[in-house]
Amino acid sequence: MAKLFFFLFIISTALYSQPVAAEEVLKYDVTNGLVWYSVPVRGHSSNSSDDKILRSPALTPVKAFMCEKTMRLDFSSSIKDVIITVVNASTGEVVYSENFATPEVVFINLDAEEAGDYRLDVTGDATALWAEFSL
Repeated sequence: MAKLFFFLFIISTALYSQPVAAEEVLKYDVTNGLVWYSVPVRGHSSNSSDDKILRSPALTPVKAFMCEKTMRLDFSSSIKDVIITVVNASTGEVVYSENFATPEVVFINLDAEEAGDYRLDVTGDATALWAEFSL
């Protein structure tokens, strides 16, 4: 009996210790065939004071997703006077910058941008969030 429990313990440990893919599929949109991948958002908001990945739904005021060269930002709470900026990490060039009063969903088209590393900055109210992603 002890051997059986030990065997089950080893199997369950092996199953649950597998690495998770860096990109998690948000959804598969059947109407247009798009798959959106989540982009980890870091920073702080009025609910959080340190620089970490905000994972809890209560702490995540903005969720970022990528599909090819289009970024989608979903705002789960009302943030006023939001400034969204996308910067090319290698050149420091601002490739997108726009102000919003109280956004709910924002789509950012990055088709004109070259492949490389980029940084997303979302600021507003008591919120300062950022994410790094690649095209």
